[in-house]
Amino acid sequence: MRTVTVVVAAIIVVLSGMIFTQRKAGAEHFGVLVTVAGDGNAVSATMDTSPPPQGYNPRPVIEVQSGDPVVVKWHLINQYPHGGIPHVGVHFFVVREKEVGQQTVPSLTGQGVVIDDSFMMDFAKHAEAKGTVKFHAGAPGVYLVRLQSENTSQEFGHEHFGAVDLKVTD
Repeated sequence: MRTVTVVVAAIIVVLSGMIFTQRKAGAEHFGVLVTVAGDGNAVSATMDTSPPPQGYNPRPVIEVQSGDPVVVKWHLINQYPHGGIPHVGVHFFVVREKEVGQQTVPSLTGQGVVIDDSFMMDFAKHAEAKGTVKFHAGAPGVYLVRLQSENTSQEFGHEHFGAVDLKVTD
């Protein structure tokens, strides 16, 4: 009888661990992937959350020469296990920043904006949005390449994003 009790207890522990792991793995509402390629190199950033505006994970950095072609591929997918998410803003931008790893998101008004594109979408369960942007690296400096959700923080308490620092040299 003791063996049966131990086996049943072990099964309960394993099953509860599986449920906890599945909840934790599926806890985020969006999956995000941003890949920046240039000068024969590529880096990728996955989902982070804001607040704080810089997120929790350090941003990957890619270095290219001024004038080099840069290709950015981004992907945003609804991973919310309870269904669709209506009225989600999808915002992609490239903007000059002061330094690699800058903690604040630069203003999207003024001369530092390279690309600023956004749209609104109802994300059905498992729906996704993808994009590819090609441009030439501009003046030397550091640029933030960022894809972010908008209009979801009231319901979920945070926004989702992926970001890379693009360092342009002479």
